[in-house]
Amino acid sequence: IYDSCFEIVVRKSAQDSLTYEKELPWDLVPFAVRNDKYRSIGTAFAISKTELITAYHVMELAQDSLVEQEYAIRDREGRVFEVDQINAFDQRKDFVRFTVKGRTFSNWLELNPTFQLNRTVFTAGNALGEGVIIRPGELIGTLPEPENGEWKILKSSADVSSGNSGGPLLDEKGKAILNEEGKPIVI
Repeated sequence: IYDSCFEIVVRKSAQDSLTYEKELPWDLVPFAVRNDKYRSIGTAFAISKTELITAYHVMELAQDSLVEQEYAIRDREGRVFEVDQINAFDQRKDFVRFTVKGRTFSNWLELNPTFQLNRTVFTAGNALGEGVIIRPGELIGTLPEPENGEWKILKSSADVSSGNSGGPLLDEKGKAILNEEGKPIVI
């Protein structure tokens, strides 16, 4: 699982475009955050030798940002790979399928085309930007999609934190759970 899940990161601006009345209290910001060239914004996971999935709201493809224009993934060793091509996305269903430049994957998550309620599940994600964490819970129910009831949303009791977005929902064997349409569930 750890070799199949990645941080989604964006490069921090080299120079702050804002000016401040007085020096900011940088000593209150953790060392790792102050000195990292990248800002961690979510999680992605490999589903094949070349493709990854994340949540649409992590990348916000519909917005032209002056700050976040180049997305990348970062692995456990700290290596960064730029996002190459967006192969598919759906804003309403909140997923993006993409490739990265200069990287293929020897490990990816197997997919489970079914789910069962009241079973143990796990979330895997870059919780609070501190690396991939796996948390247990149970698959406790389904809800209809709120706008038109077009698909089922799975409810889980597994904890999630900021940064988990885009990570997989896993079954007891570590396989990514698929929804009714055969697409991986992203947190």
